[in-house]
Amino acid sequence: MKNSFFGLVVSILFSGAVIAAPVELSDFSSSAITIDFDSKPDGTPITGILVPPYSGSISNPDSVIDNEYSSLGVIFSSNNSGAIAVQDSTSQLAGISSPNALIGTIDSSNYSTGGPIFIEFVDPLTGLQGVTTQVGAFSLDVDIAPVSFTAFDFMGNELETVFFSVGGDGSIDFAGINRDEGISSVAINVPGTDFFAIDNLIFEPVKAVPVPPALILFASGLIGLIGIARRKKALLLKE
Repeated sequence: MKNSFFGLVVSILFSGAVIAAPVELSDFSSSAITIDFDSKPDGTPITGILVPPYSGSISNPDSVIDNEYSSLGVIFSSNNSGAIAVQDSTSQLAGISSPNALIGTIDSSNYSTGGPIFIEFVDPLTGLQGVTTQVGAFSLDVDIAPVSFTAFDFMGNELETVFFSVGGDGSIDFAGINRDEGISSVAINVPGTDFFAIDNLIFEPVKAVPVPPALILFASGLIGLIGIARRKKALLLKE
């Protein structure tokens, strides 16, 4: 029995499989940052686009969000454009935050609650690539199929995927991921033309991308070789 258990553990480790416990809102620390898409970091209210209808031309530039929250450590995008803050006219935001939620875009001029949302974490001090250890968000109105919430590391490798549950009109669900090795980005993909938005994105404070030990070792070796080369050159010049 003991050998069988050991074999199972080894099999899991080498297969790359990860058994992760569901992340709840209560798991986040008191230092976690929440973005409700109702105002910019300076407190200026964001005037969103009313929904429904669920697609159309972007008529309000103030509703486009991309680098608005980089000072907090996050950049939003969707199909090579900023994601869109929308106002809820169906009262589905009751109990979360009003009046705005965030949706994706079909292209640079059309918004849609069927568009993907991409979240990239950056170092608030430098604007360079960063990582967080835990991230989550509320979903609004998932009708057709579970919406995926996928985390990636700073090399672009997929770490884990969780799903918002299907709830239909007025539904509210929370999904989150915790990875101590560091989450650098998140992709929220909507299947088909499902109606979907996120609200109250929450994440632990973002830090600079950690330098891998192997890279430190390589850099140290390179510096050492440069030092040796310089010493040899100095000796030759003396001769």
